Amino acid sequence: MSARYRPPLLLFSSPVELSACCDALKEKCSLPFSAERIGVGPRNARHSTAQLLDTIDPPSLVLAVGGATWLLPGKIPAVSIWAREIKRIGQVTIRPEINLSSQSLQQFAMYSARLVTVSRPVVNRESGADIANEVEAEMADMESHSILSECVRREVSCAAIRAVVNRAGENLSERYREATVSAMNLLGQSLVAILRWHDAKEMRRLR
Repeated sequence: MSARYRPPLLLFSSPVELSACCDALKEKCSLPFSAERIGVGPRNARHSTAQLLDTIDPPSLVLAVGGATWLLPGKIPAVSIWAREIKRIGQVTIRPEINLSSQSLQQFAMYSARLVTVSRPVVNRESGADIANEVEAEMADMESHSILSECVRREVSCAAIRAVVNRAGENLSERYREATVSAMNLLGQSLVAILRWHDAKEMRRLR
């Protein structure tokens, strides 16, 4: 069977994230990709990702994409963040096989941090600090570990890239959409570089 081009797959938790990020991405990049929504929370993410990967041809890369909560005090990185470790309390830490060098991160205007997937929003600063200390992570989301676990199980290349939407304990109820769209616009711009890098890698594979 001849080798063929396999577009990457971007997985989002919410329609707001998917729409805003893909709109920003399509404005600057014409490379092929697919995007799906897998729902909010680790259980939905695991079930939807497993079901999706079992019904489609294996993508060349799966990216868990979306917003994150910053757990630490101090300045929040105003750039997209590549998760070098994806953790969940009581489960195996995932370290993506794709390892971006410091030079690549700088070229892509990205920051590297450790991510922990939690079961519910981090509602106060104290709990954010406790989580950060317990698992040694700087940011949290509710889906990435579940997504990547299903990819690893099927030997599908995967990674997580996030943009910070809020700080632990920050209530975004009145401006959730505004903050999310702003973060996804930033993320979409970073994904342009990631998709171009991945496209070049795929084209080399097909030669």
